[in-house]
Amino acid sequence: MARGWMIAVAALGGAMMAPAPAAAAQSTVIEGAFTETHRRLDCDCRPITWTRHFRITLSGRNSVHEEWTSRSDRNLRTESERDRELGKTEDRGVWRVLGANRLERTKDHRQHQLILTITTHEKSCDLRVEYRLKPGYSDVLAKRADNGQWAHFSLPRVLAQSCEIH
Repeated sequence: MARGWMIAVAALGGAMMAPAPAAAAQSTVIEGAFTETHRRLDCDCRPITWTRHFRITLSGRNSVHEEWTSRSDRNLRTESERDRELGKTEDRGVWRVLGANRLERTKDHRQHQLILTITTHEKSCDLRVEYRLKPGYSDVLAKRADNGQWAHFSLPRVLAQSCEIH
C-alpha cells in the first residue's frame, strides 16, 4: 500500500477503521489532472476545454484535504480548497473508500454527477474520471465561469487523465 496509507473497510456499511499506529503520523499525497471539453448549448460557440488539477492529502484521521485549480483554453481560472471527512457528504461531494486500494469522489450537481475513481498500485495510481447525467436530463445546467450566469452545456467529455502519488 502507498506510503503507509492504512485504510480498512468494515465488511458491513463501509465504515472506516482507525489506521495502524505507524501510519497515523504519515499522510499520502495524490496529485491528478484531467482535461475535459464541452459546449455551451445556447450559442454556436467553439467547444470549451478545461484542465483541472487536484492535490489531495489523506491523513490517518480519515480526512481528505483537497486543493483544486482549473484553467480553461479561454484563460479562465477557478480555485478551491477544503477539508472533508471520508464518507461524509459535504457541499454535495463525498470521498469514499471502495477497497484497500480504491478511493472515489462523487460530486452531485443539479443535472449531473462527476465521479473520480483513484486506484493505487504501490507508488503509482490510476485515475478514472466520469461525468454522468442524472435520469431525465439531456444536458448540464451550470454557472458560467466568466460571468456566473446559468447556462446549458453538453455533458463534458474527458480527453486525458493522470495521477501520481507523492
